[in-house]
Amino acid sequence: MGIKRWKLAIFLAAIVPVLAAAVLLGFGYYQKYGKGWQKTTPTPTPLSRIINVKSGELPENLPKDIILENSIQVLQSYYTRPSPYNKELTLYQIQSSFSFVSKKEPDENFASYSKYLKTNNWQITGSTDKEDVKRLTAIKGSDRLSISINVSPLSKETTVGLFNIRVGLYSELNKAQVK
Repeated sequence: MGIKRWKLAIFLAAIVPVLAAAVLLGFGYYQKYGKGWQKTTPTPTPLSRIINVKSGELPENLPKDIILENSIQVLQSYYTRPSPYNKELTLYQIQSSFSFVSKKEPDENFASYSKYLKTNNWQITGSTDKEDVKRLTAIKGSDRLSISINVSPLSKETTVGLFNIRVGLYSELNKAQVK
């Protein structure tokens, strides 16, 4: 029995210092390099934020001369604004959205907006002219305008949606648009 205890004592005398050294080395490595492992991942900065527009005003970047009826019921009016400049990004995007209930028939709206786009030098890139759904898409400079005219199957009301996306270089972006 004495030999077994002696072998156990030698084994423990050899293993305990090795384990202690490994723990100390691991703790030292953790202190130097590993402290960030316990930190939570930071929340990324959003590329843009949504800004609601005051009633009766058009969102930023929609053409200010676009056709609107008097006394309309506005359904939504907002735009997105880029977050503060990020050196990793080279492009920005501003999206504007404005929709309302129209008193005009869909065909009349379609004809009016088609004429507006042609008169104001927009390049019409697509159109859909169905009974209850009409759409126009156009490009002018860095703007991509989409006009959607729909008839609600329930209320039979005509709604018009004006959506514009502007894409450009951050270096050309007005600093006021990044606040």
